[in-house]
Amino acid sequence: MKNAECDGVEQAAAFAIPSHQWGERPAIAIVSNKIDEIQVKKYLQRKLPKWCLPEHIILMENLPKTSTGKIMKQRLRDEFQCLGDQRVVQN
Repeated sequence: MKNAECDGVEQAAAFAIPSHQWGERPAIAIVSNKIDEIQVKKYLQRKLPKWCLPEHIILMENLPKTSTGKIMKQRLRDEFQCLGDQRVVQN
């Protein structure tokens, strides 16, 4: 998701969370103090096919980044792996 496309989202990163049942489950981490998970979900439902929607929408204060500014998706994956077999956002 490009940040400029969804008003209120400062940064975003899509990543996969390991799941025993499905192998992986889609997730998105966002940085925003203006919108919540429900608003992000509604926005994504208008933009993406149902099978592409993330099952987890996680609000964060900051996304982990390398010294060169790249988002560390593996760190997100490791930090939130416990969500892998839980459904957080109902589609």
